[in-house]
Amino acid sequence: MTTFTYPVKDPLDVLDYGMDFTAQMTLDADTVTALVGVTATPAGLTMGTGQLSGGIASCFVSGGVAGMTYRLDFEVTTTGGRTYKRGGLLPVYPR
Repeated sequence: MTTFTYPVKDPLDVLDYGMDFTAQMTLDADTVTALVGVTATPAGLTMGTGQLSGGIASCFVSGGVAGMTYRLDFEVTTTGGRTYKRGGLLPVYPR
């Protein structure tokens, strides 16, 4: 399985990151109904309130420790009763 990597974030940046579930919903003939949450591992990022627009989940992220790579995970539920948790790696380095 290939791991998705977001573009590098500076610790001072406050940027929105997201995950697009649209292709998976098309395959499953399903619809995203709720964003359960957005998590970052390890601790150190500040997560804003998550948003859901169609099949795209997003969240503003700030902070982070230079030299660390974090995993951002977006968890959604669907009308068909499915739960998906998808994410990627977010490297943090000063620019």
